[in-house]
Amino acid sequence: MRPYPYAFVLYAIGIAAACCLPGRVAATNLAAECPVRIPAASFTAGKPPAGWTGFVPAPLRLTGAGMMSGPPASLQYLVPDKEGQEMQAYDFPKGDGQRWLWCSYNGGVQLSRRLDDKATHCTIVEKRRDKELLGAAVTCR
Repeated sequence: MRPYPYAFVLYAIGIAAACCLPGRVAATNLAAECPVRIPAASFTAGKPPAGWTGFVPAPLRLTGAGMMSGPPASLQYLVPDKEGQEMQAYDFPKGDGQRWLWCSYNGGVQLSRRLDDKATHCTIVEKRRDKELLGAAVTCR
């Protein structure tokens, strides 16, 4: 009897679905770092007004970071529970929604990453030189 030829493919799909579907977040997703720069080629102006052509002329630089309690489209930005010169701290009650890190670039573009929803505390630490943001990293527990 010949083994089922697609067994490995089905196994791989099952593993991918279990760990990587948008509705599920791995328990080890407790830390992330905002990319400091995004290459200009990463973004395009989707549908500019009629007669206009969009273009991103230079890499986008990190300008801010924070936490959200839902997916990016929900616009559920959080105010830190504690804030210092280069630190923000957020406390979450257990079972209180999703945890998302947002990273802002040149004041208009954002990247977001979902973190472990079981986290009860997240701290964002920023690295700055004068007023320039050189990095932002979140650690949750």
